[in-house]
Amino acid sequence: MVRNAACQEAVLPETQRAGGIVLYRVLIAEDEFLVRIGVKNSIPWEEYGMSVIADVSNGKEAWDIYEKEKPDLIITDIKMPIMGGMELIERIRDKDASTKIVILSCLSEFELARKALSMGVSDYILKLTMTPEEMQQVIAKISAEMASLKRPAVSGESRAQRIERQEKLLKDFLFGGLYSAEEFAALSGGTGRSKPADRLLICLMEIDRYDALKDRFNDDYGHLTEINMTNVLHDVADTYDHVQLAHDQKNRFMLVIGSPSSQSDAQFGQETETLLQHLRQVCSTYLNTTATFAISSAGSGYSQIKELHKESLLALEMKFVCGEGTTLRYSQESIRQRNGRIREALLQLEASWNLVDDSLRQALSEQLNKFLQEKRYGNTDVLNFFLRLMQVSLLTVRLQEDSIWSLHELASASVRTARTLEEAAGCFEDYLSRLVQCRAATPQWSKEVKEAVRYMELHYNQAITLQQLAKHVNLSPAYFSTLFKKETTCSPIDYLIQYRIGKAKELLLESDSLAYEIAEMVGIPDHSYFSRIFKKMTGMNPKSFRISADRNGEYAYADQS
Repeated sequence: MVRNAACQEAVLPETQRAGGIVLYRVLIAEDEFLVRIGVKNSIPWEEYGMSVIADVSNGKEAWDIYEKEKPDLIITDIKMPIMGGMELIERIRDKDASTKIVILSCLSEFELARKALSMGVSDYILKLTMTPEEMQQVIAKISAEMASLKRPAVSGESRAQRIERQEKLLKDFLFGGLYSAEEFAALSGGTGRSKPADRLLICLMEIDRYDALKDRFNDDYGHLTEINMTNVLHDVADTYDHVQLAHDQKNRFMLVIGSPSSQSDAQFGQETETLLQHLRQVCSTYLNTTATFAISSAGSGYSQIKELHKESLLALEMKFVCGEGTTLRYSQESIRQRNGRIREALLQLEASWNLVDDSLRQALSEQLNKFLQEKRYGNTDVLNFFLRLMQVSLLTVRLQEDSIWSLHELASASVRTARTLEEAAGCFEDYLSRLVQCRAATPQWSKEVKEAVRYMELHYNQAITLQQLAKHVNLSPAYFSTLFKKETTCSPIDYLIQYRIGKAKELLLESDSLAYEIAEMVGIPDHSYFSRIFKKMTGMNPKSFRISADRNGEYAYADQS
């Protein structure tokens, strides 16, 4: 794997050619990163006979490049630090009147935009509201104007088309099985800058805190963020021989990193680390976030690529234990160490339960022992375990106030979205602490209410009426109902329903029984009523609840919408 020297310069030579095609040179100046990269990546420049030679964040940098490179088209923001767009335009117009200029403008900058148009600006692009199609219309108009003076040759394959073709080829081979290893090796030789590698490994690159990244850029659907990430990372990958990159999932990329036989293992390892460091730097500089890398062992040729991909997926699971921003290398020993660290962390967590009462500590310890005996340490398994601990805690402390259920749902949501073991354990510890505090602040129940609760928890799978409960504790139904609601803040029947739904959650997570069978197991033989009350209390029907926990490749309960 060798760095491609021809791709290392940030600014392309004065006359850029791609397969003999003359390209007009474009300079973009915009201080907002997402807007700048969005303009750069949403336009197929080659189709208009153009190439972006640089993108900068202020007018001073743009002026320096203008003086050195004399670009054919400048796309500039109006308000920028150090030197604004108006000063940049004035300086350029003092030098020449032929350079095409397009301004990036907001509606609030209309007066400045109108002044800029009077200085020989060709057109404007409205930031954040203009669609890619509308931007392309502006660029097509500028291209036509320049073509009237000098017509470039017909364009060939654009960079975006090349990236799409390369990624499709790799995914069709790896996931679709459309090619043999020999066919893929022959075809992939035409996608890069060198012959197929003799040795290779798979590296999965996961952008950390992807949802926060979307929020920071006000990109609700993530489309623009994904496009920008793909193009920025391809800019890096294209500077290395024997490296292929494909967008795997929303925040994950797959790199196939190769090495010729002439390269030693030490050299291969060092150049792989150089590539990863380069990618880390780009993530920090352009995306203001970190990345986690999961690396397979090295294989001999494309015939092993599917197995190497499985190894990289297993290595990525270690992120849950090792944290974000790390480099994770696959080996059988590393997997054993990961499972051992999970076991050790959970046993340490158990030690903190000495502060709770005997009944709660015993209930939690029983769940922990059961989990450790099963020896299933997948990320989803661990998160589901924490959710079971929370459910058991809620049922054991026997608090029924609305505020307690709200606390439970908020804490459950935090566990569902936890990305590391430490984060999930912290969510549970905080929840347990607050639950114990609430219990301590709650007045003690009378002997009759305690006995009624105990009866319901023992016989919840049977038909129970208010009259039965009142008779069991030797009170009249009316007086018993008033006493129970006063001490627990809910009616006896509401308490029974909440307890039954809690048990139904456990059965949905821990058994393969059908929803109607579980309804009968918890004492609600009417399946339609069970589904309605389950959705009312959990926000989803029983089937959705189970599916959200069983989803492969996702964390437990992810994306409940």
